[in-house]
Amino acid sequence: MGRAAGGERGVDVSRRPASSLFFAAFCVVAAGCDAPAATRRVDAAAYPGIVASAARERSALAAEWRAARGPADEAKILDRASAALVRIVSERILPAWDGTPWSLGGTASAPGRRPIACGYLVSTALEHAGLRVERARLAQQAAEHIVTTLVPSDRIARFRRASLGQFLASVIEAGDGVYLVGLDYHVGFLVVRGRQAFFHHASRNAGAVVREPAILSGALARSNYRVVGKLFDRGLARAWLTDSSLPTRVN
Repeated sequence: MGRAAGGERGVDVSRRPASSLFFAAFCVVAAGCDAPAATRRVDAAAYPGIVASAARERSALAAEWRAARGPADEAKILDRASAALVRIVSERILPAWDGTPWSLGGTASAPGRRPIACGYLVSTALEHAGLRVERARLAQQAAEHIVTTLVPSDRIARFRRASLGQFLASVIEAGDGVYLVGLDYHVGFLVVRGRQAFFHHASRNAGAVVREPAILSGALARSNYRVVGKLFDRGLARAWLTDSSLPTRVN
């Protein structure tokens, strides 16, 4: 994973009230510390069924999209598609990868014994959810470019000089969902539900794909720069339903 390119729109949240930051960080820890990073053995034989199930769900919603009667119907279907993508990625695809070995050059195309790198986990998970990403090219980009490929600029925030607690408080305030997080030399998914936030990534320190409470993540804490974007807006949902290509952005 290349270094995250330094964006020009840094967010300085140093003036946020300390009490609200403490409360948010406390809630993340209290809700998440009883859920340790996953290291279970992956049942690789079950994974094709997970991917096939995602494809069936996309196909059914795509048929509804084609039969939509006007903008109001289309908007409702897009919102359902967005919710479906959140569910597919956070509850089906990513958990199946837990425990898969990490390596810097890992390019595994399915969970199991072959290793995977952080960028390839991101691009592969999204491809298996049904998005037409350039799996290899996207995986090899700097984290900044991975985020900007998949998230529109108005849904992206960049953080410098922010503590981990400040960063997580800001993301949690943005609401439930799946976020893509780029760090100095790393990339992964941040899954937020209520006051819980988990970082799901191919971890060099753990030597495997893990899901860990975000407030306890060394990778998140060590990075000097964080770029984060909320995935699965209506634009990405439309690309999913229409099977549209998502070219990798490199500038």
